[in-house]
This record gives sequence, structure tokens and C-alpha cells, in this order.
Amino acid sequence: MFSGIIQELGTIIKIKKSPRGLEMLVAAPRTSRRVKMGSSVAVNGVCLTVAKKSAYALQFVLMQETLERTTFARVRMGNKVGLESSLRAGEEMGGHFVYGHVDGCAWIMKVENVPGALIMTISASHDLLKYMIMKGTVAVDGVSLTIMRLSRGAFMVSLLKQTLELTSLGAKRVGDEVNIEVDMINKFLMERCALK
Repeated sequence: MFSGIIQELGTIIKIKKSPRGLEMLVAAPRTSRRVKMGSSVAVNGVCLTVAKKSAYALQFVLMQETLERTTFARVRMGNKVGLESSLRAGEEMGGHFVYGHVDGCAWIMKVENVPGALIMTISASHDLLKYMIMKGTVAVDGVSLTIMRLSRGAFMVSLLKQTLELTSLGAKRVGDEVNIEVDMINKFLMERCALK
């Protein structure tokens, strides 16, 4: 489990297809010191297992299911990725409960600079939007954000300068794809209510 607070901005330095799936090497010296082989790390919001590690990099193997559900099928060397190691007992819960189980992908429709922030409008399918509520939470590329507005086919979030500097969202442009994980509590409540 994660909190949606990115701890390090890593760089993809190697991608290779293998019989096991897509092998991805990420330069991440801070995260590498914190985790061990077999640890879970959220990479742009996707919970991945550390297959190998060195003092400065982590290797992950992405299965076909992961490639089909996330933006990683279109990843390239040099891409920046937000990293968060799993929560430990007693750590501050700064964002919201994020599981690293991506619900789907969405696209950035609009980016607008306003005083002190950047407003990002993200186009999403009905299957994602139906679990979102105004002032609720959503994980976009693993970043815990508050939904400031909902409209037909899209939602809006406000990004502070610090968020843009410390996460992969700072490099995103109109038309770019992002991983979306809806709030699990909303999803659970809505699914349970639908069964009644």
C-alpha cells in the first residue's frame, strides 16, 4: 500500500523485452537504498516488484496484464517516473490510500497556468469517472490529488509548483497519457450500493 506522495523522480535507463515480459531498469539511488529485492514500489502509480537492484538502480519485470492496463506499453528510455516505496508502520499518511492497482489510462486535454498552480484537465472514460466525486481523491501517475471539478468526460486537478518539480506530472503535455487509480473507498461503496 502507498500514500500517493512521490519520494523520488527516477529515470528509465533500459528497456528490454524478454520471455518474462518487459524488463525495465530505473535509475533511482534514493529508492534503491530504501528497498530490497522483492519489495513493492509504485512506479508512476503502478505497483511493481523489485526483481534486481544495485546501489543506484532498480529492475522491474512488467507482465502483459500490466502493459495492457497502464501507460508502460508505450514507455521509452529517458522517461521520468515517480517512485514511492510501500508504506511502513508508523509513517505519516500524507496523501490517501493508494494500492498501485491502476484502473485505467486517461489523457491530458488541457493545461492552464493560474497564479500559484497549474490546472490540468484530464479526459477519462465513464468507467473511471463514475467513481470520482468533487473534492474526492484520485491517483494520477501515482500522485495523490484532489478532484477540483468534474465535467462530462473529464476531471480537473490543481498542481502546485512542488508537485510539478517532484513528480513525473511536471513533464506531461497535452495529449500525454497517464495512469489513473480511483479512490478505493469510493469504488467499494459504489459497488456495494449497486449490489443492493
